[in-house]
Amino acid sequence: MENFIKNLKISNFKSIREAELECGRTNLFVGKPNVGKSNVLEALSLFCCPFNKSKKFLSDFIRYERFKNLYYFQNTEKPIVVNSNIGGYLINHHYQTETYDLFLGTEIAIENQKKEPIDRSGFRNKYSTSKEVIEIGTALIQDDGQCSDNHINNYSPIKKYSFDPNQRIDVREKTFLLPPYGTNLFAVMGTNQKLKEIIPELFEEYGFEFLIDSEKSTFYLLRRENRIGYTIPYSLIADTLQRIIFHYAAIFSNKDSVILFEEPESHSFPPYVRELAFKIIESTDNQFFITTHSPYLFDTIVENTPPEELAVFVTYFEEYETKFKKLSNDEISEAMDYSLDIFASINNFVHG
Repeated sequence: MENFIKNLKISNFKSIREAELECGRTNLFVGKPNVGKSNVLEALSLFCCPFNKSKKFLSDFIRYERFKNLYYFQNTEKPIVVNSNIGGYLINHHYQTETYDLFLGTEIAIENQKKEPIDRSGFRNKYSTSKEVIEIGTALIQDDGQCSDNHINNYSPIKKYSFDPNQRIDVREKTFLLPPYGTNLFAVMGTNQKLKEIIPELFEEYGFEFLIDSEKSTFYLLRRENRIGYTIPYSLIADTLQRIIFHYAAIFSNKDSVILFEEPESHSFPPYVRELAFKIIESTDNQFFITTHSPYLFDTIVENTPPEELAVFVTYFEEYETKFKKLSNDEISEAMDYSLDIFASINNFVHG
């Protein structure tokens, strides 16, 4: 993989004052509720700005009311910096105008911008010849989230996916599933051979056939009786199955991508969660950052992923900031050998 995050540094973002993570191909974040697990995904989600479709900048990817909410305890004196070996970003605050400068670029470009700040046009001119995974870009953002002077590229390998049953699926773009809501799911399903093979299997045990109507960009379930077919609209399919299809599409329509999932097991039947875990394991040409509360997802991934590809981060809140402890291979093995429920033993791993 070219687009592989090995080292991730996060500074002054939401509840994360300072963090440095050594990442694997599959990265699992576990911890109690409200300790800041999702803030890791949100910090990475700012790389999704090429996929932004909302008027309020990245509001489909990151939770905030005012843009200053993205800063650690709203401390805008220091910049937000998220950096990695494949690139990073920096956000500066202007007090007089209550606006924010966003800089996207290479690891070195962001480090230089942190040490010796220059304006947006100067940044673009200085690093315009840089050809890296995260391309050079800048934007001006108001405190209410309105974005202007946007010079951001139209693609990013980092993609956050969030299932929303109320989203319209009407985009005909046929490449990869579009973040965050998969609004081109029908188009992707119609062209992706792997999905055509595995999705119908979900409905075989119920006696249904899975139909793709490429002209109307929709799906149906078909029940045959006495040589007559009866169709069921996709919108009436069980929520659990729609979620599984969505996550399968995110996995198998991408290649050489960094995929972000926040609790993908939500509202899902445990055997389906286990199958989803296996699909994540099989997708060796993608990198994953996943928050989870599911023993089914966690155990399946940990038991079946090569140790050198796995990173497990116990996430906790201490002294008013989110902190991370990466478990060693021995600690992971001990937890699995003794059938220890890691979710019930978080404190043992943090302070043990």
